[in-house]
Amino acid sequence: MGRGQEGRQEDAGLAVYDVRDYAFIDGNYLRLAYETAMGTFFRDVAYRNVDFRRVRDSLNASKVFYYDSIDEDAPDAADRLAHVEEISALDGFHVRLGSIRGSSKRRRRQKKVDVQLAVDALTHAFNKNCWHASLLAGDLDFEPLVAALIQQGVHVHVWHEPSSAARDLYRAADVSAPLGIDQFWTWSAPAYQAAQPKPGRSSGHDHKGEFILRTGTWQDKRIELYEVRSAGSFVLLARGAGYTSSFSIVFHDAERLEQYFGLVHGPIAWEAPQG
Repeated sequence: MGRGQEGRQEDAGLAVYDVRDYAFIDGNYLRLAYETAMGTFFRDVAYRNVDFRRVRDSLNASKVFYYDSIDEDAPDAADRLAHVEEISALDGFHVRLGSIRGSSKRRRRQKKVDVQLAVDALTHAFNKNCWHASLLAGDLDFEPLVAALIQQGVHVHVWHEPSSAARDLYRAADVSAPLGIDQFWTWSAPAYQAAQPKPGRSSGHDHKGEFILRTGTWQDKRIELYEVRSAGSFVLLARGAGYTSSFSIVFHDAERLEQYFGLVHGPIAWEAPQG
C-alpha cells in the first residue's frame, strides 16, 4: 500500500526514493497496534516480527525517524534495546529514544518522545528537507503537528489503527490510511509470513466441480462458501452486481477463513440450511 510509487524509481534493480520523502514513527503506538490487530487472527504475534525495511518501502521513505522509550527496569529491557539497535542499523533509519518516568508501574509513562518527534518533523519542514511526511501515530496530541506541517507546505499522510487512533488526528491530514491485519501482515518478516499464512485473494475462479457449503449475504453481495477438495482449500466468493465488484478469498481452513472475512470486511449473514 502507501501512496503508490510516485517518487520511486527502479535503478539497476535497486529502489530509489525521492530524497524528500520522510517518515516519522511512534514506536510504542506501532507496537501496540501491530500486536493487538495481528493477535485477533494470528498466533505467536510479537513486535519483532515487523520487518522495518518493508515498512520503509511501503511508506516510500528515504529517511525514517523512529521514536521509542525503554523501561530499564522491565525484564525485557535488554531485548528491547537490542531491537531498537537493529532498527537503527537499517539504511535510512534514525532512532530517537526517550525515557520512562513514574513512581509506580501504573503511572510509568514515556517522556520526551512526542516532543522530539514534533521538533524533528517541524525542523525538517522548516528547512525544506521534506515535501511529503508519513506519520505513523494515533495520539490526538499530534494533531497540531499535522496542521503545522501542512501550513509549511508539507503533504502529510497519517497511518493509523482505526479503533485506537484519534479521529481528529487523521482527519487533519492530507491523506489517511487505516492499518489492519492485511497491512501488518505485509509488513511482517518473510519467515513469519511463511509460518503464519494469511487468506489470499483468488482470481479467475469458476468453482466448477466444487462443493458449496453455505450461502449468505454481506452488504449488497451474495456470499458463497465452497470447498475445493482437489486443493484441500475453501473459497469465500462475494458476488456483486458486476465482475469488478466480485471477489473471492481462499484459505485452507473454513472456520478461520470466515473469521478473517469478518475481521477485515465485516460479518456475514448466513442463510439457514434448507431441508
